Amino acid sequence: MASIAGLRRRAGRKIRSEGALPPSNNHIQGEDIKRRKGRGDGTTEGFWRKQFRTKVDGWSIGMFRFCFGGLMAFMLVKPTGFSSAIEYLFQSDLGDPSIQVHAFHFRYFFSIFLPTPTYHTLRFVHWFSILCASLMCVGLFSRTSSLLFALSYAYMHSLDKALYNNHVYLYVLLGFLLWLVDSGKVVSIDSILFSKLKPGILSAVLSEPKAGFRSERWIPLWQVVLLRFEILVVYAFACIAKLNYDWMYRLEPCRTWFSSEESVRDLFGNLGIPAHMIDDAIGFTFCWGGILFDGLVGPLLCIPLTRPLFMLLSIVFHLSNYTLLFIGEFPLVMIATNLLFLPLCSEPAEPTECSEPTKSSESTKASEPTESKAIASEPKGIESSKARDRCVSWRVLIAFVFVVLQLIIPVRHVMFGERVDWTTEGHYFSWRMMLHDDRHLFRPRIAPPRNLYHRPRYPLEIDSSLNLPERTISTIESHLESETLALHRHPLRIKPRQLRRCFKDPDCHLQLAQWPGIPEMVRGALRHGQIYFDVWKSLNGRPFQRWIDPTFDLSSGTPWCWHYDWILPQIDSKILESYPSYPRKIQEFRANTFGPGNSVTREFFMGLQGEIMVLNPRAPKDHDKCVSVGTLAGSLDLLVISPESIGKQTRMVVSRMRSLGEGSEIHLIDKDLAIILVSDAGGAVWHLSDTCEDGSKGALHGRLGFLSEPVIGYTVSRT
Repeated sequence: MASIAGLRRRAGRKIRSEGALPPSNNHIQGEDIKRRKGRGDGTTEGFWRKQFRTKVDGWSIGMFRFCFGGLMAFMLVKPTGFSSAIEYLFQSDLGDPSIQVHAFHFRYFFSIFLPTPTYHTLRFVHWFSILCASLMCVGLFSRTSSLLFALSYAYMHSLDKALYNNHVYLYVLLGFLLWLVDSGKVVSIDSILFSKLKPGILSAVLSEPKAGFRSERWIPLWQVVLLRFEILVVYAFACIAKLNYDWMYRLEPCRTWFSSEESVRDLFGNLGIPAHMIDDAIGFTFCWGGILFDGLVGPLLCIPLTRPLFMLLSIVFHLSNYTLLFIGEFPLVMIATNLLFLPLCSEPAEPTECSEPTKSSESTKASEPTESKAIASEPKGIESSKARDRCVSWRVLIAFVFVVLQLIIPVRHVMFGERVDWTTEGHYFSWRMMLHDDRHLFRPRIAPPRNLYHRPRYPLEIDSSLNLPERTISTIESHLESETLALHRHPLRIKPRQLRRCFKDPDCHLQLAQWPGIPEMVRGALRHGQIYFDVWKSLNGRPFQRWIDPTFDLSSGTPWCWHYDWILPQIDSKILESYPSYPRKIQEFRANTFGPGNSVTREFFMGLQGEIMVLNPRAPKDHDKCVSVGTLAGSLDLLVISPESIGKQTRMVVSRMRSLGEGSEIHLIDKDLAIILVSDAGGAVWHLSDTCEDGSKGALHGRLGFLSEPVIGYTVSRT
C-alpha cells in the first residue's frame, strides 16, 4: 500500500511539472476566491454574500463622523463657557462640590446598579466625553473614541430620567454605530498617521480591522446601509407616531404652539389668509407638513432622481426647527446625516487572481523543497483571510441584532392597549418627538397608616340630611388626616427639572413615593404613612382629567412594570357630545385670559359622574374671594366645609351644599375646604378662575394646592 501511494505522489509531481495541472493548492485558492466574491450561481445566498462583500467609498461616513464629532463637542462645551458644565446639565449645588450631584435620582430599570457619582467624578466624565467627541471629529483612534463617547455620554444621561431626550438617545446610537463601522478610513488622522504601519500593530487595542491601518478608502456597503437604516428608522417612526386623531384632525399641538408666534402669524397673514382662519392654517401646515416630510424624506433620499430636492428640503425643514423650537444641535445633526445619502463610488474590479503571479513554465523546474515551502506558506494567507472574515461576521451579527431591536422597541406600546400619549407607557426610546402638549396638576399627600389608631386632627361633623355617599365621606376624612408634601420648597435637593419629569411619568411617581427622604418632610405618625398622588392631566388642550387613582398607595407599588393598573383611562370626549356648546364657551373664556392685567385666569376640568375634586383655596392678603368655580356643561354639587373652634379644639363642619347647573358660578371663600362632586350622569365640564391682581397660571395652581410647571416658575420668580 505504501508503494502504491508513493507512485501516485510521484506521478502527480510529474504531471504538474509538465504544466498539465495547476499547483496542488490552486483548488484551495479557487475556493477562497469563490467564497470571497460570493457564489455566482444566482441563488439568494449568493446575492446577499455579494452585497456584504461589495465595497464602496467611505467618504460619506468619514465626513459624517467629522461633522457629528464636532457638533457633539460643541454641544457639550457650549452651555458651559468652558466652566460649570455639571451645574448647567445637572443643576448641582455650587456651594459644596464635594457632595453628590443629587440627593435623589429617577432611574431607568437598566441603570439602578449605577452608583451616584460625586461632583468631581461626574465633571471628569463630562470633560472626558468632550475629549472623545473631539478625537472622533479629527479621526484620531476613530472607532475607539466613538465607542468611548457613546459610553460616557450614555452614562451621564442614565443617572436620571429627568435628562431624557430622544436626541440624547440618537447621539448614543450614532456613536455606537461609528464604532461598529470603519469610520476612520477617510477624513481622519488615522488614515495618515498609521498608513505605513505594519498590519496587526495596535489593531487589537484600537479595534481596527485585522489588516491594520491602511490608506485604502473602501468599506463594505452594509456599513453605509446600516447608518442609513438608523436615520430612516427615526423618520419612519416619527411619521407613524403622528398618525393619530389629535395630530391629523384636531391639528394639535402645532396650532397651539405656533399660532402664538407673531412672526408665524404675520407670515400667514401676508399670504392673504383671513384672520379667523390663520390658527387653522398654521396647524394644518405644520401638522400635515410634518407627516409628509417624515414619511417621504427617508425613502426619497435613497432615490438618485429625488435626492437633491429632498436634501434641500431637509436642510430648510431642520433649519426652521432650529430657529423656532430651540431644540439644541439636533437639527444640525440631522442636516449632517444627509451626507450618508450621497452617491457612492464602488470599488474598482479586483484582479482575476488574488495571489502573486505564477512563474512561467521555465521556472516550474525549480527544486522540490522550494515548491513545498510555497505550498506550505500559502495556507497561512487563507488562515488570515478566515480570521478577517470571522471579525467581519461578528460585526455583521451585532448589526443584525441592532436592526431587530430598533424595529421592536419603538412599537412595544401596542401591548398596553391605551394611547401612549395618555399613559406614557412605551414612550421612552420610541422616537416620539414633539408630538403632544401635556400639562399636569400634581398634589402629593401622605396619610397615616390604616392599621395605626390615632386621634383625628380635625373631627368631621356632617349633617345626616345631606345623604352624602360613603365614598365622598371617606375622601373628605382622608384629605383632612393627610398632609400635602411641599416638594418644591423643601431643601431635600429635588430639582425643578426632576419635578417636571415626575409630573408626567408614572414610574417616577413610584420612585418618588418610595424615596427614603420622604419621611424627613413630615413628623409623627406620618413618617410611616401611605403616599397618595392626586394628578390631573390636560392633553393637547383638552380640559384637565384625573390621571392617577388617588386611592392607590404608591409606597406599596412596584416600579419598572410593563403596565400600571392605577393609571385611569382617558375620558372619551364623545360622552360630552350632548353638550355641544361647551367647546365654544371654552374658546370664549380663553379669549380674555392669561396673565396679569387681564380680567381672569381660568383652567378647565372634566369628569364623569361621581368624580370628586378637593380644593382648599388660599387667597393673598386683603383678598378673600379670589377663586371661583363655574359649570360649562352638566351639573355639579359643591360642598363647603368650614372650620369651627370649640375651646381649644377645631372641628370641620359641612356648612352647606349647593348645586351648580350649566352656566352657574360661585366664589370660594379662603380657608374653606371645597368638595366638587360631578352629579350629572353624562359627566360635566367646569372651570376654576382666579380674579386676583397677580392672576397667572402659577398663582392659580398654587392657590388650589397643586404643583405644576407654572407653579415652579411662579415660585422661583417670587423668590
